[in-house]
Amino acid sequence: MELSRGVIYARYSSDKQREESIEGQIRECKAYAEREGIVITHIYTDRALSARTDKRPEFRQMVEDSKKGKFDYVIVYQLDRFSRSREDSAVYKSILRKNGVKVISAKENISDAPAGIILESMLEGMAEYYSAELSQKVNRGMYENALKGKMNGTPTPLGYRINSDKFLEIDEHEAKAVQLVFDLYLKNYSIPSICSVLDSKGYKSRKGKKLSYSTIRTILGNEKYIGTYRWKDIVIENHIPAIIDKKVFEEVQRMKPLRTKNKGHRSDFYNLCGKLYCGKCGGSYIGSTATSKTGDKHHYYSCCNRRKRKGCDGRNFRRDQLENMIIKRTLEILNTPGTIQAITELAIKTHADIVGDTAYQLESVNNRIKELKGELDNYMMAIAKGYMSDALQAQIEKAESELNSLIAQKANLEIQTPSIGLTTEHIEFFLLKMAKENPSTNAGRARLLDTFIKSCTLYDDRVEIVFNYKSELPQLFDDIEESSLTCDLVDHQGIEPWTP
Repeated sequence: MELSRGVIYARYSSDKQREESIEGQIRECKAYAEREGIVITHIYTDRALSARTDKRPEFRQMVEDSKKGKFDYVIVYQLDRFSRSREDSAVYKSILRKNGVKVISAKENISDAPAGIILESMLEGMAEYYSAELSQKVNRGMYENALKGKMNGTPTPLGYRINSDKFLEIDEHEAKAVQLVFDLYLKNYSIPSICSVLDSKGYKSRKGKKLSYSTIRTILGNEKYIGTYRWKDIVIENHIPAIIDKKVFEEVQRMKPLRTKNKGHRSDFYNLCGKLYCGKCGGSYIGSTATSKTGDKHHYYSCCNRRKRKGCDGRNFRRDQLENMIIKRTLEILNTPGTIQAITELAIKTHADIVGDTAYQLESVNNRIKELKGELDNYMMAIAKGYMSDALQAQIEKAESELNSLIAQKANLEIQTPSIGLTTEHIEFFLLKMAKENPSTNAGRARLLDTFIKSCTLYDDRVEIVFNYKSELPQLFDDIEESSLTCDLVDHQGIEPWTP
């Protein structure tokens, strides 16, 4: 039998947290993997990086490595270690799912049942709320600092240093490098050329490396160099010692748009990848982009077997029309009287089953541990009275071995105990909020489709939707929009032009 392969992702968000925070997460994830028969092939760790952002190098590397098909699971200690942004969580879980990888929480022990997906989304939502609440508290202190013009933990710009009162003051050596950057840019030097000139003159980053393209771009747009302090809505003019003349700075800002090349746009996201199946051949539907003769881009879901020319003629569906239709149907059902109550009852029952089963096992283990300790006490009393034999020694070794095994089992069960006590009010509040979700935003679309849609099967004349909260037959409807086979993107040979 082929073994399941997994990787571990661990993270802590603050320099004030201890290194042991990472090690503890890894230890518990390893214990979970061993218990579930998952072989760990790699461990990814991000230290002192927030989960509210996806700008985490090891996290990004893990997502990239998932494309190689070398692991089946990503194990995290808790879901908030993966992400505290529900939008990022939905996006990256969908990408991993498309690559055949599932995210597992070692601590929260969420089942694969449909209601478990609702619970998972709930936990992510509560983690996001906690992160936002914590952020508000931190922001209050930062706001007071900003009113005084003090630095708020942001990186110190090249050319400055922070004094003991948290104010910026000029570093004369680095300031010359900043002045040179602006001077060369005004002389139409390219940014790579500016990097080379600075390197030849011995100017380095604070880590001793060559100043990068992105660093130079940041320098050219930083208002601090003309003395302007800015933090959110707080702006204090002439507060910081200026390194660059204001007229020079303004001329550079005027030139930048004229010299900026179009770097292209972020790849379009297909929210339903991993959940769409072809009703004709059973293959998966994947996202694809077609470019018309006018240069306009159009986005579709296409059967993978059709794209690979394996004989399937399953229709292509416009991405936005298909997603809009499924979201509309989902919101209609969510807003139907009685639906939210029914889903809440199902989620509460699932949560109670998880908690109850774990609690029962834990009680049994604790009772047996108590019995074994009593037996060992009796054995020790017998030895103290002079009774000793090979049979007694064997009994002691057997009891100690079982006791050690049960102590380890108890620790694993305590890990599996859900850390958040969900109530009916929690779930109803979450579902009511989801029922009023704005489907016109990328975040709203991702949350609705990731939380409630289990799978969709596409036919020429209908779509079968299986919701995460329904156990009966799929919902059927037949108002699918025209496929691209009938639009002007098809050339005279009937083959769609497209760009991968």
